[in-house]
Amino acid sequence: MVTISHYEMPYHLVEKNNGWLGRDTIDCFERFAKTILDRYHDRVKWWLTINEINLGAFQGGDMMENSIIRGFEGPASATQNTQRDRYQALHHQFVASGRVVRYAHEHYPEVKMGNMEAFGLSYAATCDPADELKNQLEMRRRNWYAGDVQCGMRTASTSSTSCPATSRTSATARWTSTPTATTRAASGP
Repeated sequence: MVTISHYEMPYHLVEKNNGWLGRDTIDCFERFAKTILDRYHDRVKWWLTINEINLGAFQGGDMMENSIIRGFEGPASATQNTQRDRYQALHHQFVASGRVVRYAHEHYPEVKMGNMEAFGLSYAATCDPADELKNQLEMRRRNWYAGDVQCGMRTASTSSTSCPATSRTSATARWTSTPTATTRAASGP
């Protein structure tokens, strides 16, 4: 298995584009990914486009996942980017990943493309239902946001389907939708 991007943004792109915040980074990633897919598709079956993409929504992701640190000096906990910047950088990663996955499927149908997510477990502050719900919503935002975009959201009208674009490659993901919430039910081997 090869991970195409694993926190190694070329520093030139940090200086020029402010990492994934600059839209031009999409084209650079796409060119890089096509080059290695063309070269190694016959030797590697499993590919991940971007490691732990969901970390980009959080402050620590400014340095690691999004590389939006142009001119910054200091610890990752001291970055000053806005949530808007983080989600814009994530958007650019989603576009880049989608382009690469499409290219791979069109040119090398034998390869399997996916993404890796970091899963963070948390517990509610108290057993109060309001705290429990708040924790569940935060975990959903933190853990499933990127997978929903990369894998595609399933509705109650679609049948169960394998979802290879997550770190749970052997799990079957089914999605049900209600007017107030979207709930995920997963079963694995």
